[in-house]
Amino acid sequence: MNIVATEVYQRGSPRFNMVGQKLPDHLNITDKIITQGLAFRLARYALQRLDDAGFAKAVDGWKITVYTMDADLPASERIYSVRWQNGEGGYIDVCGIFTKRGWPTLDHGYCIGHE
Repeated sequence: MNIVATEVYQRGSPRFNMVGQKLPDHLNITDKIITQGLAFRLARYALQRLDDAGFAKAVDGWKITVYTMDADLPASERIYSVRWQNGEGGYIDVCGIFTKRGWPTLDHGYCIGHE
């Protein structure tokens, strides 16, 4: 694995509909960074999780991006996700990855979708 693409998003102000239900957050990309060392460790951790579930071969050759939506938090407190995306727009994420002292320790599971 060479350079891993990274993205850090900032959540917009919370919005609610007329009956008080929370609407989806607006996300804005920032100029903050995820270090390549951390991105590599997160990607390796996520690939191992996919391998444990039998999905690692399915994402071979797909574009990989490490991202977070917690730009307002220090890097050590952010929750990260790793996304593999194919050419047709389908993706598999290992989402909600927590870190401890810069090493991935726990995650929320998988997200599968299409953009």
